[in-house]
Amino acid sequence: MLAKSCANRPKNKIMFRLSSRVGGLGREVGHPRQSTNRTELRVNPNLCQKVGLRVAIWLVALTVASSAFAVSPATTRTLRNLDSVFKALRLEEVTKGTASVTVDELDYAIRRGNELQTLDEADKGDPAVQAMRQRLADIAAFRERLVQARSAAKAANDAQRERMQAFAEESKPFARGLSLFPEASGSRLEAVNVTAEGLQEGMRELAALDALCKAKYADLKLKPCDAAARRQALAAAMVEAKVANDCKQWVDTMVATKSGLASKHGFLSPTGSIGRDLLYDREKGKATLLAAHKPLLAAAGLAVPAELFAPLDKAIDELWAEVDRLAPGLQFPAKVHSDRALEQGAKSELAAVASGAKVVKTGMLYADWAVAKNALDIPTEKYRTGGILYKSAESKWCQYREFTAHLAYEGGGKYAGKPTWRFGPPRYQGCP
Repeated sequence: MLAKSCANRPKNKIMFRLSSRVGGLGREVGHPRQSTNRTELRVNPNLCQKVGLRVAIWLVALTVASSAFAVSPATTRTLRNLDSVFKALRLEEVTKGTASVTVDELDYAIRRGNELQTLDEADKGDPAVQAMRQRLADIAAFRERLVQARSAAKAANDAQRERMQAFAEESKPFARGLSLFPEASGSRLEAVNVTAEGLQEGMRELAALDALCKAKYADLKLKPCDAAARRQALAAAMVEAKVANDCKQWVDTMVATKSGLASKHGFLSPTGSIGRDLLYDREKGKATLLAAHKPLLAAAGLAVPAELFAPLDKAIDELWAEVDRLAPGLQFPAKVHSDRALEQGAKSELAAVASGAKVVKTGMLYADWAVAKNALDIPTEKYRTGGILYKSAESKWCQYREFTAHLAYEGGGKYAGKPTWRFGPPRYQGCP
């Protein structure tokens, strides 16, 4: 048809009819003249001469194809704006009532999408408009799923909150058991100085709580329930740590005594009766420690660790090695004074400190008595210090102690006639 038009029509009157609405191809092809039922495409008569018949036919076909989807400029702007709004939304899968986009953002996009209703009637059937309508429908469907998921999640959370409140009430009678393991159970209370009896009672409470959790709250992840289920392992770990820490404190004591022994001129100052026993009667000291821990170990279902006292034995051995190292270099004070009565009194009192000891040497460290006074400058006592060196069967070394004789002030310038005695800590040194 185009070939016939190019061949037979006058140069200023070349045209052909199309059964659909088309747009213009530009100056070289011509401009369409639209009517209700048809569109006449006026083709520039010079086109046939400039590009050839076949190319002219191809250009007209391209014009028809592209013009079939043409929309008005206003519709184009609307589509472009909506595309920008819709692209800003992240329509990811709804999970537990949450999404990467809010309902307010979706509502805004839907309101903007309603602008599609105001487009020209002639543009509403355009594929681009139809595609935008589908995107809007997808957004609306996503919003509905999100709202439903949020509603369901809220209902589930409310139900869970009520059950957790009910559990909080039902678990109150087990507070003492939970306080044994506050970190694991979330308890605000923390048991201190746990005894074997207290541990056994707490374990009974946790066994009852474990039964409650499994019967009514097995689907909830609750720290108290988890602690109750793991009570045996938690008790074992707690007791092991407590026993190990107590032994470590004595190890640290022995290590500190050793490190400070030289600066204290070799004087040994053990802490309390257990400390003295660990130094001078080790097995008795360890038996005392074990008696304190064995019931607690049994309450946790534990045996006494085979190597429980190995670190302590090592520390005590190292302390005595330091004593042996220092002893040869320590001597009885070179300058002393004599007071036969006080020195004899010290020898007599030594029997209470070191039974069976053989006195090697005594002497007074100061020539005169010293007077102690109170804040009103009134005498309270007078005292005098001396030294005593003795040998006991327990050690290859001699032991040196300082002693002090105290005479209480009785008033009127008079002091008690019989002194009281105090002996300082011993140090081991060579015998003369």
